[in-house]
Amino acid sequence: EMREATLAFRNGTSDQCNRPCYSGGGLSTQSTGFAPQDSCCDGLWLPTIGMLNVYELPEGRLQPYGIIVDQASSGVAWWTAIHAVYFTPMDFRRFPFDSQKLVMQFGFKGTNEIKEFIPSAQSTRFLVRGEGDIVSGWDVKSLEVQPRNFTLESELSFFLDNYGKMPAPTDPTPVLPSSGAYEGVNLVSFDLVITIERLYNYYVLNMIVPILLLVSLSVVTYIIPAESLDIRIALNLTLFLSLTALQFIVNDQLPRSSYPSAVTKLILICYCAVAYGVPEVSPLLQKRHPTSIAHSAALVRCI
Repeated sequence: EMREATLAFRNGTSDQCNRPCYSGGGLSTQSTGFAPQDSCCDGLWLPTIGMLNVYELPEGRLQPYGIIVDQASSGVAWWTAIHAVYFTPMDFRRFPFDSQKLVMQFGFKGTNEIKEFIPSAQSTRFLVRGEGDIVSGWDVKSLEVQPRNFTLESELSFFLDNYGKMPAPTDPTPVLPSSGAYEGVNLVSFDLVITIERLYNYYVLNMIVPILLLVSLSVVTYIIPAESLDIRIALNLTLFLSLTALQFIVNDQLPRSSYPSAVTKLILICYCAVAYGVPEVSPLLQKRHPTSIAHSAALVRCI
């Protein structure tokens, strides 16, 4: 109905739009496309919501929707389900004891239609019954809707100051004018924040415990008598190679990041603990070396 009403207005069949989709200004009959500011919504007004951090829309996705009509007040409510892949920065420094905030950002094209944000009910599981994890490897802790009202100038300043640089003074058309042209431009959006925590038991049993056991075995080096130098060297070399092989297995399960995680730091510390046995063996080599020379000299005198 929106397309039919808009085309009728542009063709001259209808003199005016009884209900423009956007009340920010008059409509033009020369416009093309069906943007909110250029369209008629005579049949039914549908809110225009932009998805700000969508990565992609999967093929074959389901998008159910529904329209609710209140007979008493002639009010109309419209809902739709959005299935998409979203981009959210994640912090893995505390892996595997980390928690993440998954954010879905939505922005409105026009701010004059917004009346009020009403908090609704929430649940980490819906329609599906049964035991087990809600998401494989994660525990969903909370869902929260965070409305935001900010100016375009403050938003651009935040990103340029923290992740880029301000435009040059000689830029003829700067993204952020110094005259404060964007100071009065308000942007309204709301974020759906899903807080999740990683289920760490699997990683503790399969990563941290084997690493600590290997390091505990390195203490045996200091129990072996000093005369058994070959056994000490063999034990340190075996533990070092075992820790290296374990690291290759652990690396396949670590999240990819540009900084070391807690498990990576633990492996580095364990390397240092095992390698500390090498300086312990070195003085023993120096103590045995003069003895061997003296013993050889005694054999020579006997001959």
